Amino acid sequence: MSNLCFDYFLGVFKRMLPTDNCLPKDRKHAQKVLNGLGLGYEKIHACKNNCMLFYKEHETLDTCPIRNESRFKMTSQNRTTKIPQKVMRYLPLKPRLQRLYMSMHTATDMRWHKEKQVDDDGCSILQMGRHEKSSIERSPSLLLILEMLDWDLPLTDSIYMGF
Repeated sequence: MSNLCFDYFLGVFKRMLPTDNCLPKDRKHAQKVLNGLGLGYEKIHACKNNCMLFYKEHETLDTCPIRNESRFKMTSQNRTTKIPQKVMRYLPLKPRLQRLYMSMHTATDMRWHKEKQVDDDGCSILQMGRHEKSSIERSPSLLLILEMLDWDLPLTDSIYMGF
């Protein structure tokens, strides 16, 4: 999506919301908010044939060593900045996980399978309601898969899965 298109959609959404909303007015303001929250991204140049990334030890190269393609688009000689052929945006996982664990409520939800739902055998217990159980019983393909895995449909409200 182009920057102009993103700005246009932000404007449409901003007009749809109440007047006292906190939606950023354009892409630059939205990017500042995300960077302030630690949810930015890292731009990594890529070969136009998707065969390699110009990252770490290849960051200083101007041509792809695999297909011998130029890293940058051909532009006029007067241009001082080089435009990459293709850019990958890397969203680092670590800051996102750190933000999830900052809240006590989401942190306990993230640790739920490890701390709460383990029985004496070390198996995780997934609780199922009657609606889910009845939908499994009505699904012939899921019953076939469970039969192939030698799983019996539980008579209680729990399914045991060993990890």
